[in-house]
This record gives sequence, C-alpha cells and structure tokens, in this order.
Amino acid sequence: MNSVKNVQNLCSVIPNAGRHSILVLIAVLAMLGGCSGPALTDYAERGPKLIPEVFFNGELSARGVVKDMSGEVIRTFDADISASWNDAGDVAEPGTMRWRGNTIHMNYVLRIAYGDGTLDVRMDDWMYLITPDTLINQTTMSKWGVDVGELVLVIQKK
Repeated sequence: MNSVKNVQNLCSVIPNAGRHSILVLIAVLAMLGGCSGPALTDYAERGPKLIPEVFFNGELSARGVVKDMSGEVIRTFDADISASWNDAGDVAEPGTMRWRGNTIHMNYVLRIAYGDGTLDVRMDDWMYLITPDTLINQTTMSKWGVDVGELVLVIQKK
C-alpha cells in the first residue's frame, strides 16, 4: 500500500503532461520485473539431490519431442546414450553448467547437422531430477538471440 501512496505523491508534483509518461514507465518496469524466471537457488533445497557426474555417467535412454518456434511438435525421438565426461564433440563453444538441489541449468552452443552442413544453436537447458533414475529436461533453442524451438525430454538411467 505504501508503494501506491508513493506513486500518488510522485504524481502530485509532476505536471499533468508528464504524469502519463511516468505512469507508463512504472507499468512497464513492473511488467519487466514479472518476466524474470526462476533462479537456480530456488531449487537448492529440493530433492532428490542431482549430482551431474553420477547421473550422466553410463547407459541412459532419452525420449522426447522437438518443437518449432510456434510450439508445434515437429519431431519425436527415442535414443540410447552412453554418457561420459570425456568427450563433448558437438559443443561448439564452452558454456556454463550450474546446479543446486535437484536442478541443473546449462547454457552452451551446440553444433547440429543441418542440410549439407552444420548450424550452431544456443541451448538453454533446465533439468530436474524427479527420481534418482529419472530426469526431465526442457531446452530453449535460439539463433542470433531469437528463440527457434524447444526440446522437451525425459532421460532415464538404465
């Protein structure tokens, strides 16, 4: 309630012509503040605890969908993975990987096959360990800062 009174007090000293601009600016700033997503620290106390070197080691299976920029599913997949920490051959440039509690957030550039060549796409991964053997991954894919698709998958330890 104090913030409403502060805005009212501010508006009382601003000429009528400038009030509209100030109110629009305040509304835009309030909306932008609501656009921020969850922080990794929000998951620090959640379990089961995800230890990347443990989960992503050995035989895994992945099942999921690829969506285009409109959200339409354009492909499904089912893959067997032999996970290892020794090679990341399709990562085009170093990225970041941070984790807390049951969650990992990764951001990196992935080189994917495209037509007769390759295409580098920025990947923004959020992974959540649901059970000790099951992880859900949601990835936003972007190129030149524009979202071009999404990947949603379940990864299970075998």
